[in-house]
Amino acid sequence: MQLGLLLAVLLIAVSPRHAMADMLDDIRARGVLVVGVKSDYGAWGHYDSGGEIVGIEPDLAARIADALDVDLSLKSVTAANRLARLEQGNVDLLIATLGDTVERRQVARILRPHYYASGVRLLAPETTPFTTWRHLRGRPV
Repeated sequence: MQLGLLLAVLLIAVSPRHAMADMLDDIRARGVLVVGVKSDYGAWGHYDSGGEIVGIEPDLAARIADALDVDLSLKSVTAANRLARLEQGNVDLLIATLGDTVERRQVARILRPHYYASGVRLLAPETTPFTTWRHLRGRPV
């Protein structure tokens, strides 16, 4: 996959404090990409029995580091501190279950398309007569 496309698809948030090209030059010169990931969120990111952060988001970070041909340093972030870590320059980018809001766009450059989107789904046998959400009103789920 082409590096530009990989970055556009996978990055969640990068600091708006300098241009993307300058940031990539800094990362390459340092030889290490520092990525903030969640370590308390199940399959998205958690500590394994060896104390390493593993999961979908660390895997995405590894793909980006590989594409940049640099080493990877994962930093554990929380929902409460992830944007502060980015603003403080403690991480180069976040891949940390960060939803896209107007307020967050004031702090971070959030790239699109997002790598993941979720929604609510109702699964039931085909014989169930539900075809719209209003059919559920007053019924136990």
